[in-house]
Amino acid sequence: MEQSTTRSGRPIRPVRAIMSDMVSQDEVKQLIEAARNQLIADLTSQNRLLPSGGTSTATAPSTSTSSASPQFVTDPYESNFNPGEKLGADLFKTATAPLKDSERFNLTQDKAAAFLRVLKDKNQAFKWGFSVNRIPQDYPATLDNQKSLLLQPNLVSLLSVQREAARCWGGYDTKITPLPPLPSKKVVKILDYTKDEDKALFYEQIRRTMVAKTIFGMLKPSAYQTIMLKKDEFSWTTVDGIIKYDGPTILKLIFLEVNPSTKISLQDYKSVISKASLDGYRNNVSEMLNSMQKAYHHIIENDGTHDDYLLHIIDAIMTSKNKIFKDYMQTFKNRWQDDDPKITAELLIERAKNKYHNLVKENEWDKNDTSDAKLVALQTRFQKFVNGKSNSSKQNSTPKSSKQQNNKAKDQSKNTNWKPIDPRRCTKTSDSKKIDGVQYWWCPDHYKEGEYDGLYMPHKPGAEHAAWAAKKKEQAEKRKKLKENKKSSNKSSSKDKSFVLNEKMRAALCTQAQMSGEEIDKILQQDF
Repeated sequence: MEQSTTRSGRPIRPVRAIMSDMVSQDEVKQLIEAARNQLIADLTSQNRLLPSGGTSTATAPSTSTSSASPQFVTDPYESNFNPGEKLGADLFKTATAPLKDSERFNLTQDKAAAFLRVLKDKNQAFKWGFSVNRIPQDYPATLDNQKSLLLQPNLVSLLSVQREAARCWGGYDTKITPLPPLPSKKVVKILDYTKDEDKALFYEQIRRTMVAKTIFGMLKPSAYQTIMLKKDEFSWTTVDGIIKYDGPTILKLIFLEVNPSTKISLQDYKSVISKASLDGYRNNVSEMLNSMQKAYHHIIENDGTHDDYLLHIIDAIMTSKNKIFKDYMQTFKNRWQDDDPKITAELLIERAKNKYHNLVKENEWDKNDTSDAKLVALQTRFQKFVNGKSNSSKQNSTPKSSKQQNNKAKDQSKNTNWKPIDPRRCTKTSDSKKIDGVQYWWCPDHYKEGEYDGLYMPHKPGAEHAAWAAKKKEQAEKRKKLKENKKSSNKSSSKDKSFVLNEKMRAALCTQAQMSGEEIDKILQQDF
């Protein structure tokens, strides 16, 4: 069989053979793939590709490295991802995985703190971003006026959350002064993914949707049904009728139902610091100081203050009965009293822990001051003497009437019946509203630093508030007068029962107990 030739007489070779001489098959595949990617990029730039769901004029941005510059992160959730791609879908599924049925929450106040802890863990693990952690309370946004919905829920207004949701989903312009009213209809703005600002909005919408789905996966069915009664406040609809849920708005609405971080709880943390004593921590310095640090950090995270933090650390440390430890820490206390700027809470905590651990290693920690034993013995002897005097006076006294005892029981029950202010009364949402069937009006004349600035009250502002304030003042003056009279009466009767040592008795005690006069005075100054 003769081989075909060209006009010049050269044999005609197959095309495959020609290409094999010019480039390898792998190179051919690379060229084809490059041409394909370039074609897709050209079509995308001309807005000729339709997105899934039809909610914009271009394909949703890709996060693959073949079409975008790489993002250098140590955690995949720190970077932008698209659930429309396999990697993004896997990340989204992991981040929004629901809790087990037994671990889900009801919207009750007693579960609020635990609910908040899980939310914080989710936020830390899956990087919810600024839509939850930096919500501007005013515009232009600054570091000072941005608050965290998880760390400072009471300081984040519902209106500020709604404005940010409208900015992200509906194109609400926060740069206009004064700010325009929120849109009456929640319609999702069509995005142009060729614009960087619209790409940023797309990725923010993913985080907001992720937060919403995460929250739904944490709620029991009854709680889910309760929050869905307010879905009109957090639902945004695309032009195709697809409903998008805004996570931060859902979170704020839940916090209005159950307040996870009230000012009452901050007061509890303040009490942890101010009342700290080694007796309450099994004489463990590290355990006590760790508890104080944790309480202080919680107060600071919620924009609270505790000005006497350093003083209370010193007082707590000095409750130790170990003489070596107390003498060592006394030197730092002396420097603090002399206004040494180097004495800080961090320094005291560090030195106290180090000294404590060293004494434990040397088996010196449990060796208390020997004078303490003598003081306890002397105190016990005095206590028996005072108890004997008290019992003899009780036998000669007449019993109280049943009416007096009932009055005393009522007085003692006053504090136990006290209830904290309902957090729903502390944040203004309207001029008046009903809470649990009771009518309230917003009154701006009520203020308590760190707790509320304005309060929903059962009286109207103005004349009704003035009448209420006058009546309250009158009642306070009556209580004060009664208290002063009672105190004066108790003081006069206590003088007859005072216990005083004469010089002979003091000398005898010094000889028998081998105590100094100063140590005896120290015991006598205590209440028996």
